[in-house]
Amino acid sequence: MKSNYLSDRLVNLFVSKARVKVLAYIFLKPQEPFYLRKISRTTECNVNSIVRELKRLEKLGLLFSKATATKRLYYLNPDFPFLHEIRTIFHKELGLGGQLLSLKDHIGNIDLMLLTKTFIEGKISSPQDIDLLVVGEPDIRMIEVCVQNAQEISEKEINYMILNQQDYQMRMRRRDQTILKAFSEGYIIIWQSQNIN
Repeated sequence: MKSNYLSDRLVNLFVSKARVKVLAYIFLKPQEPFYLRKISRTTECNVNSIVRELKRLEKLGLLFSKATATKRLYYLNPDFPFLHEIRTIFHKELGLGGQLLSLKDHIGNIDLMLLTKTFIEGKISSPQDIDLLVVGEPDIRMIEVCVQNAQEISEKEINYMILNQQDYQMRMRRRDQTILKAFSEGYIIIWQSQNIN
């Protein structure tokens, strides 16, 4: 049975360690534009492997490139149909989301963990915005350690908010602007229990 176009795209997306490292670099340190030598240094992959993977990702449509006088620059294609889904996978498996999800059973009672669009796109958030929202009764120290690790990797400050269920519900009823902005601008849910509305 011949695979269709969609299946070919998915099969070609995650077939090598070098590709996973390139995608992790792109999604977890989304500093645009990307260029070959920096990706190679950061991922510790052979330059030829990186060239091959960048070409494949460009052919797939996830990236596009522009040549300058000295190098070729790569950009995420914002119109790629699976961009949000792939970004979600990488943020749930690696980075801050991956750390938190791996500790979920040891971190306390969590009803909701989400990362905001500002964070996942690598933008600098204003002091009033949040990058991470945690609802429940977590071990705050464990959250702080995860956030500190992620700050070192991303090289930017991460604003986070931890609320118990009662405070979260109260802020939702009062239409708290910080929370509403996080939900209205886009987010990735890292974890959500059945107890959250």
